[in-house]
Amino acid sequence: MITAIFKAVPMLATLEMVYCTGFVGSCRVESSAVRNLLFMSALEQREITLKLAGLTTVTLRTRSKVKMVKIQPAPKIRRAYLHIARPRTKLKSRIRPFLDAGTGLTCLTLRGVAVMLLSSEYKQTPKLAVTFEDLWILSLSLDFSNESQLCFLLKLLESCPNLQKLSLSTVCSYLPLHLHIGDVEIVNNSVEQDAMLCSVNGGEIFGLWNHHRSPVGIVRWDLELLL
Repeated sequence: MITAIFKAVPMLATLEMVYCTGFVGSCRVESSAVRNLLFMSALEQREITLKLAGLTTVTLRTRSKVKMVKIQPAPKIRRAYLHIARPRTKLKSRIRPFLDAGTGLTCLTLRGVAVMLLSSEYKQTPKLAVTFEDLWILSLSLDFSNESQLCFLLKLLESCPNLQKLSLSTVCSYLPLHLHIGDVEIVNNSVEQDAMLCSVNGGEIFGLWNHHRSPVGIVRWDLELLL
């Protein structure tokens, strides 16, 4: 059906697919013309493959029954929002090629278990091979108690020399902690989380934790130990 749509409208620039039923098995979206994509998977969907080389903006939200997510490289991508829902069973993913090719990104948001998946794909890579010179806004949800995810966070930050705004939240709560590189700004310092990252300074990474019955404290991780 999707292929038929692209054949009927070969110059289609924007595609929005929101909870489209009928794709119980796999759904493959492939086009060289589409520039803007909004894709929100239906409840019963199992596999998603995006092959859209001309993309400049993408919003992807999956549901818990999705077992496989593949996103092919889109060298022109500028803004990406990826929300990968926690799966009910083991989830196979191939997102790294998309991120590796996204050197022109200006805004990147990773929600759900996207950071967990990418941290696994980059686990054997000591440093990202690309630099995101244009990336100004980065928003991530991750498990702050997971060393692998923290390592991926640091690798990503080291590849964003011009980052201006960083927003971090835990996977379960999505209560944000906003900060500006070089000038830490905590927007909500009353969040009831055990650990919230607040700044990176040289070879060390600093954090705040604020429990609902405890005063704010400071924790520190040595980057050499994490990496």
